[in-house]
Amino acid sequence: MGRRVQLQEVILNLVQNAIDAMDSNNVDRRTLKVRTKPDGAKAIIMEVEDSGPGIEAERLGGVRGLGHLALLAGGEILVD
Repeated sequence: MGRRVQLQEVILNLVQNAIDAMDSNNVDRRTLKVRTKPDGAKAIIMEVEDSGPGIEAERLGGVRGLGHLALLAGGEILVD
């Protein structure tokens, strides 16, 4: 159950960060998309996309967590 809660926290953080990123946009210009698709028989891919301004190019090197997150059967969470 612990891994399930961790995954829920990761997803909620991704969505909340996306919402926060759009704070400066007019309400009618805010778009948040969350997509999932299978990645083989034992994993999924989840994509979170928002209409926020993005990250300045000079800050990209210092951003942690850019990569892929996979939930495997049995609840194992992988990030690459």
